[in-house]
Amino acid sequence: MTVKKRDVTIDLLRAWATISIFVTHAEVPRPYYYVRAFEVIILVFLSSMSFALSSYEFNPSSYRKYVIKRLWRIVKPLWALLVLYFVLFIFVFHVPYTWKEILASFAMTSSGIGLVWIYRIFCTIALTMPLLKKTALEKPVWMIVLVSILLLIANDGLYHTVLIHSKVLTLIITYTVSYTIASTLGMMNVRLNGKQRYLIGGIFLCIALACFIVTKNPDCEAYKYPPQIYFVSYGLGMSFVLYELCSHIKNYNPIFLKVITWISSQAMNLYLWHIIFYHLDSLGIISIPHSFIPLFTYYMVTAFVPTYLVYKLRGYLKHA
Repeated sequence: MTVKKRDVTIDLLRAWATISIFVTHAEVPRPYYYVRAFEVIILVFLSSMSFALSSYEFNPSSYRKYVIKRLWRIVKPLWALLVLYFVLFIFVFHVPYTWKEILASFAMTSSGIGLVWIYRIFCTIALTMPLLKKTALEKPVWMIVLVSILLLIANDGLYHTVLIHSKVLTLIITYTVSYTIASTLGMMNVRLNGKQRYLIGGIFLCIALACFIVTKNPDCEAYKYPPQIYFVSYGLGMSFVLYELCSHIKNYNPIFLKVITWISSQAMNLYLWHIIFYHLDSLGIISIPHSFIPLFTYYMVTAFVPTYLVYKLRGYLKHA
């Protein structure tokens, strides 16, 4: 599968979203915590944009090949990390994890160790993106936007009236619908002009504002599990607007460009190492002062150093 010229704006925003997750886990002050509550949505949005820029064209044979290859690419490093994680935490640090927690972690559900559920989201959109790429790139823009808004409303209504009592159906339906909408609009974004992005982003931000007025809750992340219209609309609004704003940045410093491109390409690996070191602190195995600067420094160093070392080792072995 060949890919068109690299979109630097995608790299910039993916690098920001990755680092912003570390910022959030480092007990960031509340104003930033509320504003940045769209990292997951924008990561889905950007991943879908990258897929839309690929040469993939749907047919049953290519769909099977793509899905198998993509799912394996997602779960292989996660499962390898989880093997290392449980060996360390059970046999070295003597954390009494149950078989239920271990299996739930490998299944990427919320009953596991936490932080791994985002991989289930990427598995979900790996299944839906190939099916919806043609729709996202060819159907009328405003029809897609309208249908997306109606589906978000219907998804919320279904969750609050029926699915709220079923964890399994919530995982299957509510999560899938919300993140598939974010993915489809991400794919659609590659064909929009600036005016369209600002307008569509503004519409979704207005929906989020209406949700804030109704709920009187500034924390849209309270509606993240499962992803409801408040959380998804805010994330989509910010994704459209930020992408357009950042797309006007020109003449990147070559070193800065190289750094953000590397962070973007290693985003999932950085996050995987973060899982281990986050739990070392959260479970009290090591003690880091719980204020922003030392905690953020700890998360950055413990994610970047092992990721970079593995990256260099792979490069060495590849050319050995």
